Amino acid sequence: FTDDLLISVVGGGSFDAAKVVKILNEFQGNLHLNVLRILRRGDKSWWLKASGGLNQTFFASLLEAVDYVRGDGSAEPKKWGEIHVMRFRHPISTALGFAEGKGFDVPSLPGHGDTNTIRQVKSASLTDLSATASNVSLRFIADMSDLRNGCSIITPLGNCGVLGSPYYAIDNEKWHSGEVRKMVWEESDVRAIAVNTMRFNGDERMREGGFSCSMM
Repeated sequence: FTDDLLISVVGGGSFDAAKVVKILNEFQGNLHLNVLRILRRGDKSWWLKASGGLNQTFFASLLEAVDYVRGDGSAEPKKWGEIHVMRFRHPISTALGFAEGKGFDVPSLPGHGDTNTIRQVKSASLTDLSATASNVSLRFIADMSDLRNGCSIITPLGNCGVLGSPYYAIDNEKWHSGEVRKMVWEESDVRAIAVNTMRFNGDERMREGGFSCSMM
């Protein structure tokens, strides 16, 4: 909440929707940092005073967190990734009423980190701690001095959208563990490793004009 926005509102100005969304995103994206900042201020913080002081707020939050973690009745300690779970729910599976992990879904994986770490994940909400709001969509490494041999890439799931294909989720474990695959850069290298080739040809008129498209 910036000083300029506060002055504008106090002066009778209306909220700018874009600014409000930006403030909300910044708060959620740095939630843990904001909490630590409030705790460092101690009893000087209005939030802590309103909650009964630093000690009461801290221990009440700790007890609430323990109750949340043991909400399934288990007394066993849980790891971070057991609470912040990456779920790969497919819209079709949800629409057809499949249980989680069935149908078009890919098995869930333990999440790493939060919005302030390199292995970035974001919880769905303050009450739903599953790591489903955002994740790393892909990792791409390029050696600009040697593109043919120095490029690697990885994306979640796999490289085929056909359910039942062995490539449907072939890269998910590698993506989750931080591994990458060597990227094939040159056309000759693509042709050398191609398992199947699909060729589309136009009608006679297009063929006369030299139209041809190959997909590998």
